[in-house]
Amino acid sequence: MTFIAIYMPHGSCTDTEVQFMYGQISRAVKRARTRGRTVLICGDWNAVVGQRQEAEDARSIGDYGIGARNARGDWFVKWASLERMCIVNTQFDKNLSQQWTYLKGYARRQIDYMAIDQNAAAWTKDAEASDEITVGLDHRGTKVVLELPSRMKKHRQLRRAGAAINMVNWQAEDEATFLTCIESGLDSFVDSPATDTQLLKTLADKCAEVEKLVAEVGVKCRKHQQAGRHHQEKLSQKAKTLIAERRDARARGAGDHARTVKQISKDLQRELRA
Repeated sequence: MTFIAIYMPHGSCTDTEVQFMYGQISRAVKRARTRGRTVLICGDWNAVVGQRQEAEDARSIGDYGIGARNARGDWFVKWASLERMCIVNTQFDKNLSQQWTYLKGYARRQIDYMAIDQNAAAWTKDAEASDEITVGLDHRGTKVVLELPSRMKKHRQLRRAGAAINMVNWQAEDEATFLTCIESGLDSFVDSPATDTQLLKTLADKCAEVEKLVAEVGVKCRKHQQAGRHHQEKLSQKAKTLIAERRDARARGAGDHARTVKQISKDLQRELRA
């Protein structure tokens, strides 16, 4: 997946500046999709989209946004429809306290949103405003719960983490201990609100700290098991036979055997994917 954090121009900025930003985001989305990646965009859109209006695409905006839509919100909805994005926050029926993200005086507004590719919208299981991590004096964070397809988790995301820690088939030795360690670590991130000038640096630092915390606790609380044993037990008899044939072909040397090894490897890859 590709995660994009954005901060759209505020109300005093010109329409030209807003259009330029949408163009920048569209180019980033296109680059990610060219590489076969799903896109999730989060941030301050400085727009109020409200609820879905008649004739609007339900795949782009849901029925549960709050507030009266403004002009910038109309732009956002049209852009989401054009780029085949789903505005996640509007898809879940929540109380006002779980929706508003911006406080000005006594007015509570929803201007911070998450948008995900429409073809991945089914992965989202929940979305709401959150006070778990401080993001500024007048804003609240937003969070989304994703349930990724098992194939994607195994072959894309977790495989990349394997260089530092092999997370495939990861299990906690003791779930209660794992949760306690995570919660204890997250408690240390609760501090005084950041000023606007510190906001971006604070968010970047905290994201890095959370990533480091999860990795460290994952290593500490992982259930110990013999490396590779799980995968060997899952191999089919045909896969085991192909592995043995490839090993014998490599032992025989180069020449025609090299083509044999290549063909066996292709057959083995097809068997492992089956």
